[in-house]
Amino acid sequence: MFKIRKVRSPFFAALLVVMLFPALVSAQGAVQGALRDLDAIWGAVWDEYADPFFNGVDWHRLPDSIRPRILAAETEEEAYMALADMVAALGDPSTFLVEPNPYFAFFETEYAGIGVLIGLASSLNAYTDEPSFSDEEIAVLEVFPGTPAEGSGVLVGDVIVRVDDWDASGASVDDVSSRIRGPVGTPVELTLRAPDGELRTVTIVRERVDLRPTTTFERFDDDLAYLRLDTLLSEQVAAAKEHIASNADVKHLILDLRGITSGEPVATSELASWFLGNVSLGAFESRYDRYALQAPGAGSERLPVYKNKLTVLIHGGTSGLGEVLALLLSEYNRATLAGQPSAGGFSLTRMVLLPSGWGLNLSIARYVSPGGRGLHAEGLVPDVLIEDVTLEELRSEGDPVLNKVLAWARSQAE
Repeated sequence: MFKIRKVRSPFFAALLVVMLFPALVSAQGAVQGALRDLDAIWGAVWDEYADPFFNGVDWHRLPDSIRPRILAAETEEEAYMALADMVAALGDPSTFLVEPNPYFAFFETEYAGIGVLIGLASSLNAYTDEPSFSDEEIAVLEVFPGTPAEGSGVLVGDVIVRVDDWDASGASVDDVSSRIRGPVGTPVELTLRAPDGELRTVTIVRERVDLRPTTTFERFDDDLAYLRLDTLLSEQVAAAKEHIASNADVKHLILDLRGITSGEPVATSELASWFLGNVSLGAFESRYDRYALQAPGAGSERLPVYKNKLTVLIHGGTSGLGEVLALLLSEYNRATLAGQPSAGGFSLTRMVLLPSGWGLNLSIARYVSPGGRGLHAEGLVPDVLIEDVTLEELRSEGDPVLNKVLAWARSQAE
């Protein structure tokens, strides 16, 4: 088994694509399938890839170095590792191979469980002075508010040692997750190890956990407000607009775009216009066409609805249209970016079905802002950079980054 991971932020470490290779596939069949896929990949990239110069890669000659590796492969794993290296040569995080029947640890809209996000414990080493977590352990990376796990005192950084009588040592995310989930109303007993090594056992009754996207708004006494969206879909944007319209007098708004990866271009454009008015919003450009971002009613004299101070909160999980919105508000000097660097490298993609059943997620268009900027691999760097978040803060405060940004915002009003 070999794994290809693309992890943007520690809290997204559970989102893995695990490639499972059948043990009995003949080397000859694997080679022939990979050779057919090689030609299909080369042709798709040559015809449609967003950058006509292939990011400086000599794409015309690249197959010459890949084909011998495939011919020498003894397993399907070796053959497709060569193809993965070929695609990776583009240096584009949005362009990658997808196995025919991959396992995706994915977010559902609703499930019966306890309300946690779990993943490799080693991702938590980003919040410790010295590496203290192992790849062989599964830990709690996020506890969703208002869930049984929160009520039972489960915290970020708790390593899952046992689920009922089952030893979780060396288990996969999928194995642990499947054992934690179960029928509504039934109990599950977790043995957890805190970062200091202390073991404790908690019994949690499973409930139906609703993970559908929401919009959260809170207005504080000091004329500071907080608005968070989970996605930039029309329903969430409509709810956000209601909050903005009824609180347009607030002196400082914190717009939280952390974790936003998806949405609708029209809804994103409309939300941008509520802060910017009727301005150019840039476009997605392919080698053959250009799709301009436009809010409904573009061309009319639309004035911004919210005109006061705006801070946009981002981090490594801010990508896609969330990153586009943050870039627009920053480029027009309409907002201060705060938090941690965004994902970067966003482009529009399409899935190319290869002859063997594998897929190629291919970048076909890239966003270009009104000022000619793109979303490069390094992402957006915040004006107010929040660093040195510790695991202790994650366990005691819940959202230390937001707390630090709120403290900074209040200091600006003094």
